[in-house]
Amino acid sequence: MTRKPDNKPMLNEENKMTRLNTSRKLLWTFYIALFAFMLLCNVLTLKLSDDYAYLYSWADDSLITNPLQIIPSMAAHTVRMNGRLVAHGVAQFWLMLPGWMFDIANSLVFVLQIPLIVRICKGKNEERNNLLHVAIFCAIWVTELAFGQANLWLDG
Repeated sequence: MTRKPDNKPMLNEENKMTRLNTSRKLLWTFYIALFAFMLLCNVLTLKLSDDYAYLYSWADDSLITNPLQIIPSMAAHTVRMNGRLVAHGVAQFWLMLPGWMFDIANSLVFVLQIPLIVRICKGKNEERNNLLHVAIFCAIWVTELAFGQANLWLDG
């Protein structure tokens, strides 16, 4: 390690990069920026015809206003459509609520999947690696064929 004229040790580039790669503040900044980006994408994603169709019960075509109405709706959906009960039941639930609630929840769930994937990828005793978090987001962004349909669209 070299020294400055005032006799303090200078940080070399490797130490600086290591500090950045393990910085908790930088990681939180990344996740806040990612949440803001996903929230913006969610807000700008419009509802499509399927979204409006799931506003109504499959049992009696009435507007769904209560979570208990979803149960008979999904029972009728099994007979009339394809039986994807969980996905369509969740869609009917979110469509009962104001749209901003889904936008926030969907953005949050997307962001939370990244640290879960990182936890699976690295060992228990490894130190924090901010670059791995960024790389996992980039891999999701690049390799998902229909990023918007899978991560933004309510019925996706």
